[in-house]
Amino acid sequence: MTTAAPSLLGYDVLVDATTEDADALFTGGSGLAVVKQDVRHRLTTDTVLGPGGEDWGFDVRKLAGAPDSSVTSLLPTLRNVVLKDMRVKTATVTMQTSGTSPMRGVALVVNAVTGAGPFRLVFPLDNSQTTAALVAAIEAQ
Repeated sequence: MTTAAPSLLGYDVLVDATTEDADALFTGGSGLAVVKQDVRHRLTTDTVLGPGGEDWGFDVRKLAGAPDSSVTSLLPTLRNVVLKDMRVKTATVTMQTSGTSPMRGVALVVNAVTGAGPFRLVFPLDNSQTTAALVAAIEAQ
């Protein structure tokens, strides 16, 4: 398997997942970190300004508390959202459950491959955890 140089995946200002903002120095990054950040943004944002912006992403956070059947029916749509990033070659999106009701946890798991290698993102949709814990789980990726 050939891999692309990380610089070919782009260079961008890195954004903190908690604050959704850059640091005071506008620290930049490249490679897999930028692709992961962009995919995370696509899966936490429905629309952006500009041409094609109304069909840009899908905010998975609105699926918190949704029935399993609703989440499962959207998995192909979410996969297509990930594949809208031209740097992503292949992707799968699955639903993962843990525990039992009423403390059952649900998460969306994204496994994707770029020219620089694979990455994984997990989006907890768990109403039993605090918002801070859910944000910390997303930020730690």
